[in-house]
Amino acid sequence: MPLRADRTVSPTPAGPHKVLRWLRKRILPPPPPVRSPEMLARDAILAGDLARDRRDWTAAAEAYAAALVHRPGDVAILVQQGHMLKDAGRLAEAEATYGAAAEAAPSDAEPWLQRAHVLKALGRAEAAIEAFVEALRRDPAALGARDELISVGARHRLPRKTFGSAASVREVAVIGRSLEA
Repeated sequence: MPLRADRTVSPTPAGPHKVLRWLRKRILPPPPPVRSPEMLARDAILAGDLARDRRDWTAAAEAYAAALVHRPGDVAILVQQGHMLKDAGRLAEAEATYGAAAEAAPSDAEPWLQRAHVLKALGRAEAAIEAFVEALRRDPAALGARDELISVGARHRLPRKTFGSAASVREVAVIGRSLEA
């Protein structure tokens, strides 16, 4: 059957570079899509969460570290990484990570409270007391920090607004409001 004149056949392009480009378009798979730093951070956080759920503390800590590459200073990720390092028994690294979280969020009590627990586990009692006091300065309602200061015999270090009758009245009021709801 002869070729019809109205039908065009795509000829192979002339020249070696053009031939290679033509072949690449038709044979090779397309390049992978470009992934944004936010997507990479989200994937790393998901990997960390999955490793945490498997109780693979080291893998979780590494995944959260990878997320921090794309979201440096993210307090929630820093605290999660600190938890994983603490659970993996890497207390000195956990303390440094909680310290970085405390610097990143100066008004947040949680990193100070977690750092204090690690310092206490490391046997650094005075530093732990200071960290518990810092947690209470940031959040007078941080009852865990208050209770820890009392338990280690540092009641005298409690900020005035977190201990005594005024604090008790506030706590009773909070309980009363929760019962009304």
